[in-house]
This record gives sequence, structure tokens and C-alpha cells, in this order.
Amino acid sequence: MKQGVSRESYPLLVGDVGGTHSRFAVVPGPGAAAGGFRTLKCRDYAGLAEAIGAYLAQCEGPRPLAAAVAVAT
Repeated sequence: MKQGVSRESYPLLVGDVGGTHSRFAVVPGPGAAAGGFRTLKCRDYAGLAEAIGAYLAQCEGPRPLAAAVAVAT
């Protein structure tokens, strides 16, 4: 079975959520570098959905079709 993200999943939202900051970016296509990096303060948002919504509101271009988010626990 082939592993990885399918071409139909792009653009892809990637995120790293920590205790203090959430960092987001978008990967526009297979093999492409991530861009549109933003760091948001976690305390400014009620939860992950609100932080992602705020990030996407600042982005131009097509909306991500999938996401990969790492969360510190």
C-alpha cells in the first residue's frame, strides 16, 4: 500500500501546536516548500479550530483541502 498524501489533498495545511504558540503554513503541492508561515498565540483563541480559522483568514490563494497538525501533549 502506498503511503503519503495524495495529489488530491493539496494544498495542505501544516501546523505545530504547542502550549504557547501555534505555527501554521501551507504546502501548495507535492514536493513544494511550505509557505505563508504564521505564528499565533494560543491564548488568543478558544481552540484549534479558531486558530486555524484565523490563520486561513490571513491567507491568499486556494484553501487547503487537508491538514497535518502536530500537537504537543
